[in-house]
Amino acid sequence: MKKFLVFLCAIPLVLGVMGSAKAVIYTDTVNVGALYGADAGGHIWQGYEEVVYEWEHPTPIDFGVPPDTVNSAILDVYVGWVDTFGDDHLDVASLSLPLTTNTATYRLDIGEVFVDWAKGENLAGSLTIYENEVAEGFPDWGGDIILGDSVFTLDYENAPVPEPTTMLLLGSGLIGLAGVGRKKFFKKT
Repeated sequence: MKKFLVFLCAIPLVLGVMGSAKAVIYTDTVNVGALYGADAGGHIWQGYEEVVYEWEHPTPIDFGVPPDTVNSAILDVYVGWVDTFGDDHLDVASLSLPLTTNTATYRLDIGEVFVDWAKGENLAGSLTIYENEVAEGFPDWGGDIILGDSVFTLDYENAPVPEPTTMLLLGSGLIGLAGVGRKKFFKKT
């Protein structure tokens, strides 16, 4: 009978300690809206010039690694421009992707960026454009660079947080075990 009572008291204790993680999918879109070049009221590049566009995506308020775990993280950035000399690149944290197509939506798998992540920290992205080559017959490059939407999608497991009913179960289990122990203690004396 005593073993059965201990078993009954242990059930709420075990249930009180258990929690469940829930998967959360978070998406944030930033319209960078950068347009640079001769048609955008800029100037015609001559010789070497570097242009850097920077933007940030906020992360969820409750997101932090650890305790949360990341299932996947993707950044899609629309970039349109005229030349493809191969030295332009898109950077996100420590990751860098060379741009090789005139106009495309670039997809970066950025899951490795979230090995360790502080709550409230923003995800920073940047596009760096170098115009230092001069092709034969084209001494000046007068094209446009278009930087459109940047879409950040984060799929993560939110660490379980004890709820009031869970704590009630845990407390009742502890009280039950204490009662069984007290009863056993007073019977021996």
